[in-house]
Amino acid sequence: MSTTSPLQETTHTFTFTYDRPLKCTATKFYHTATPEHDGITLLFVTGVGLDQGVWVPTIRELFRLARQPNSTLKINSAWLFERPNHGDPALMNAEELKNYTEIFLSWQYGAAIHALITSDKFTDAERSRLFAITFSGGSASFVQTLRWLYERDGRPITLKGLIFVESPYLDPSDQPSFEAVYPTIKKLTEYRRRNWASVEEAVKWFRSRIPWKEFHPDVWEVFAATSFCQDPQHPDRVIFKTPPEQEYLSFLTDGSSFESLPYLRTIWDKFPLHLILGGKRDFWPELQGAMKSNIERDRKHFKTVTVVDGVGHYIPAVKPYELANHVFNILSSEVKSNPKL
Repeated sequence: MSTTSPLQETTHTFTFTYDRPLKCTATKFYHTATPEHDGITLLFVTGVGLDQGVWVPTIRELFRLARQPNSTLKINSAWLFERPNHGDPALMNAEELKNYTEIFLSWQYGAAIHALITSDKFTDAERSRLFAITFSGGSASFVQTLRWLYERDGRPITLKGLIFVESPYLDPSDQPSFEAVYPTIKKLTEYRRRNWASVEEAVKWFRSRIPWKEFHPDVWEVFAATSFCQDPQHPDRVIFKTPPEQEYLSFLTDGSSFESLPYLRTIWDKFPLHLILGGKRDFWPELQGAMKSNIERDRKHFKTVTVVDGVGHYIPAVKPYELANHVFNILSSEVKSNPKL
């Protein structure tokens, strides 16, 4: 049974190259009744450690809200990008990922996004009415995508809006504090269980632990259906598709991801910028002071800053419907202020 009914979905598998060819996937959600040139396109960029499936309830709710009789917002399509070393792409790239033992740069994800949105899979109409919703570390990856599009490719800036969700809003000077968190992340991933007797047993294990125990039931429905597969080493058992070691390697940085905020500051007058934060500051406590200071300094450049009460970092997984409502209100306001959309 489809996890997105009544939406239609098509998953595209493609190859991109940052330092070596890798496969990646992106799923397009749409209603067949929506004309191709009618409505905006949404692009969802996920974070480290969260497979793309956690976004499905939010996407489903956004389409539902947009189809209400009183809605002025029309959504043509929504694209959800998986990370190249997470989920199904991690399985496809299993051999190639053995080459990454020290770090898996966030630029890999940015390169994957760039490859698809510049391909013929994206229509001109989609590129011209594009809003991006980026979560956590995926935000830096997407800003790099923009840099390649605008600086390297020389494309005009056509992005209609950028919504950061719980993005690590950090300057290059914050890198030492960020690196101080590495030992904790490494320990958490190293000690994570690797296989289970069944999906049911795996789900029970995850649901008894932070942060997964707080996930919304509808997120869990998708998570359980899409995040596990047969263990190739032990066919009678199942594994989590995203290898824990790849999750850890994706968290690391050589400093390049810290180039995103300085670059963003050079282009943020070209499109509306919004920020959505969780009310509980429960993630990276060592970095909360720096992020708060950076956000306060740049506050005037954000069109809106929204706080979702009762949730911390994992907003898409814990409160998908509240997040959908906030994103819907932002998008509706943007469309209302721009008649061309």
